[in-house]
Amino acid sequence: MPDQTNHPNYSPAVANLQRYLRQLAYHTPEIPQVPVDGIFEQATRDALRAYQGYVGLPVTGTADRETWDRLYLDYLDSVEYYAPPSQVALFQRSPVGYYMDIGAVGIDVAALQYMLGELTLLYLLDPPAVTGTYDQATADAVRTMQAYLMLPVTGLVDILTWNAVTDRFNALPAGAEAE
Repeated sequence: MPDQTNHPNYSPAVANLQRYLRQLAYHTPEIPQVPVDGIFEQATRDALRAYQGYVGLPVTGTADRETWDRLYLDYLDSVEYYAPPSQVALFQRSPVGYYMDIGAVGIDVAALQYMLGELTLLYLLDPPAVTGTYDQATADAVRTMQAYLMLPVTGLVDILTWNAVTDRFNALPAGAEAE
């Protein structure tokens, strides 16, 4: 879309209004998508009317104070609700060269074991039990994964192995986990 900021009818407030409507329209089919160009035209008016009707406000097609405040709060709620999940960094960042090996214990080991178990069908692994203790079965599954991923086959989990396993795990389709 061309830059409209030099258009004589451009308004940053209208661009924000359009952003809010667009966010809500992604998840509310009753609200039509609107371009975010900062120009209040018919498409913006129609989307605003649809929003007002959807939430039970008077359908005026104008952004009065009540509409603006409600739209902004609904926008914030939508952004929060549909945000991607926060990540948890389980693999230690220090000391440099850290790795997991037989005998390691912790939630990071349990997460590794869980991910390996979920990847069982794709990589024909013999999944380790999720115990939180890095045992021989975990090392064997790691070696199998390392071979599939063309990483050095050591049975140790360094940052490269961890990232490769988590990347494969994160790429699993939703609901496709092993049972």
